[in-house]
Amino acid sequence: MSLIENEGLGSVLKTEVPKVGLRHPFVMHSILAISALHLSRHCSEPRRQVYIDIGVRYHSNALTLFIPLLSDVTLENCDGLFACSFLVSSFSFALQCLDTQAPSILMSKVIEVFKLVRGTASIAASARPWIEQGDMRPILKLTQCAQRTALSRHVHEVHGRLEAIINHQADEHCPAQLSASTRAVVVRSTGHLLEIFDFSIASDNQAAILAWPAIIDAEYFQLLRQIEPMSLVTLAHYGAILHIMTSTWWMAGWGKFLVNVAAAYLNETVRSEITWPLGIVNDTSDT
Repeated sequence: MSLIENEGLGSVLKTEVPKVGLRHPFVMHSILAISALHLSRHCSEPRRQVYIDIGVRYHSNALTLFIPLLSDVTLENCDGLFACSFLVSSFSFALQCLDTQAPSILMSKVIEVFKLVRGTASIAASARPWIEQGDMRPILKLTQCAQRTALSRHVHEVHGRLEAIINHQADEHCPAQLSASTRAVVVRSTGHLLEIFDFSIASDNQAAILAWPAIIDAEYFQLLRQIEPMSLVTLAHYGAILHIMTSTWWMAGWGKFLVNVAAAYLNETVRSEITWPLGIVNDTSDT
């Protein structure tokens, strides 16, 4: 099983994380959870569902032990908490048996996963000096993950698309009923997406795009809960960028999932603003 296609980081995940798991049961539960989910990708029914159920059970066990410790990060447990937060986030991305559920449930799942990404970043920030001294330090680096070369022709379009979206969202007449505070949150969130996309391209570090949920305003999540249309337009563009730039198995389909969730809530007028993301995730010409 490979969670990251970068050889150096992959080695840490395969050798050092299991060692941490021997010291911290919640990490071992997370390792078993993501492993079971990976096995499910290579099975047909009914065995596939058996592995999914096993993975969910181990995931639940991990969270039971993991969550109470988040308020007490120490030198002794920081490596375990950081490794587990990464595994928990990966599991949540991978668990995509979601498309048969109601849209309201789907949005809650999106917000839940985004908050897990923020949690990983929070642990890294609070315990960074300790983590940098230990074996988990390579995970601190937003290392490269394989780019979807078949869709790389779309990458050059992204900067211009995001700039256009920001200009449109910043226009106080589009839509006129949007409050100034809501508009500011949406514009900042889209601006952060543009900044982290530009950074990922400039540094040849495609994995950086995964950090967007960790750097946006917390208020943006409330807008998603309220199904605010402009926030959904930004979400759809993030989904399209993920689709273009990520190819790890646990992210497979997640970009398309985000675009489809956004599209499910938008009326025809606003839906026209996500024509490009919809085209990206449904493009089969290069596959």
